[in-house]
Amino acid sequence: MKPSMFRQAARRLSVVLRDVLHHSFGMALLGLLTCRVALPQEHHVYLPLMFQSDAAELPSGSVPRDVWLSQFIRTTACLQVDEKRHRDNIWWERQKYDANTPERGFQLLISALRSKDKTALRRISDQKDAEDQRISVNGKRGLEGTAEVIFQQFDSLELLSVPALYEFDDLAVFVAKVRDGKNTSFLPFAFAHEPDDSFGFLPNRSGNKITYDLVQDWLVVNWKIVLAADTRAAYCAGENVKPETHAIQLIPVSGHKVWRPSELFLSGVFFDHPDGHAAIIAQISSTIKKMQAAIATGSTNELVEHMTPAGGRRLKQALASSDKTGRRRLEAAITERKPFFLFDASPLLVVIFRGKLSYDGIGEPNADIQTMYFTPDSKGRWLWTNSASITDVDKIFRQGPLVKGCSSRQTFQ
Repeated sequence: MKPSMFRQAARRLSVVLRDVLHHSFGMALLGLLTCRVALPQEHHVYLPLMFQSDAAELPSGSVPRDVWLSQFIRTTACLQVDEKRHRDNIWWERQKYDANTPERGFQLLISALRSKDKTALRRISDQKDAEDQRISVNGKRGLEGTAEVIFQQFDSLELLSVPALYEFDDLAVFVAKVRDGKNTSFLPFAFAHEPDDSFGFLPNRSGNKITYDLVQDWLVVNWKIVLAADTRAAYCAGENVKPETHAIQLIPVSGHKVWRPSELFLSGVFFDHPDGHAAIIAQISSTIKKMQAAIATGSTNELVEHMTPAGGRRLKQALASSDKTGRRRLEAAITERKPFFLFDASPLLVVIFRGKLSYDGIGEPNADIQTMYFTPDSKGRWLWTNSASITDVDKIFRQGPLVKGCSSRQTFQ
């Protein structure tokens, strides 16, 4: 073979080897990328606290979903949780997971539901929740009564995808996209992290924690965004998290390590040291003084001007039917306690009052505090909101660790 022919053959061989190696490397890289995509992407996210307000008055009877959702106000208080995004729409069908993972628990649950296997459902369920004797269906208590209902409900749904998993405290909540006939919606599947590191399905969610309720309220409003590919619009903006002054763990630690501890981020100031919130403190202080003056002069009409329409109506009804003791209790609730601390979760302001009053069955017993919510109306005036309404947010600001900590000023520093 002539040298030129040898060089040509060698060149052709090098080109072939280059192409083979390039293809092999490309396929290997593609395989790595494919595996990477299949794995859930886990990271911290901050969920805005959703406040259900009585400022939006709903008509009687059934209302469209968008009208019902108008009750919810997105605040700048933020709950930190862990999120996993599954990019494979049917990952539970095609992936393998370790025994002690939420995903494996979900796979076992779907298998039990499809086969209507009550024994398997009992095995995968959290025993305390499944056998809650307070839950009764057709005269049967615990899982014996709820299993058939669960099977029937699952039968009526088409499971389309499960793109998101939220982990917080000792809970793992999958967000599933389901179809019921022509309607598409979301369905949460909640699991408890068990002492042996397994995950037990919560069929009744009877032991709901405050953080579950907060996440559920957020999902009710944002589920369409959560099921979409880009979920950033559903979360707190970075600037709403960084300036917060308080990071509060809502679930108390009771002798065991919390699996995925969550924290609620809030911004708050003392009324006597408003710092950067001086303008808001001045506005709220003025509103409270006007309310107190209206009570002192017996001017109900003037008082309700500083309340939401729904709250004002209920107040007038309560005053019309109450005796002197009831009126005195209302007057004392507003006039005898002094504003102490303000949480700024704009557009929601939470004002903590202090002052000894007899316990009347609302809030924490033996506590000397009261909480009032204020939201702005269309003219920018701060109105006393939810004066006669009970919502999930009350579990934060009217009871629980925040209220118990109000007895010590140091708790807020």
